[in-house]
Amino acid sequence: MSRDTVARNGLEILEALDRGLTLPEQDIPRIERRERPAPDPALEARLDRLKAARNRLARQIELPPGVICPNGTLEAIARTNPKTIAGLKRVAGVREWQTRVFGEELLRQLEPGDA
Repeated sequence: MSRDTVARNGLEILEALDRGLTLPEQDIPRIERRERPAPDPALEARLDRLKAARNRLARQIELPPGVICPNGTLEAIARTNPKTIAGLKRVAGVREWQTRVFGEELLRQLEPGDA
């Protein structure tokens, strides 16, 4: 907290903290959190293979992996699990150049087994 904030609002902040500390347990607001879905081992395996392929390409062409394909896009590909280049192009975040440069390799990594 900045000095200016403390100088302007310090007393109000302390009073608010005091009120919060004296609230009965049942009156303290609760944050409802959604339950996380159970991990999907097949999805995690696809994502790991996609990241490894992206990282190999990044090393070959000397670019940061996130420039080649951000993790969020790889996650979307792993979740969607497309079977064709056309399907890969429909995944949110996938760019045309990515499908040209390493689309076939990405699809190979989505195949189960020795990809």
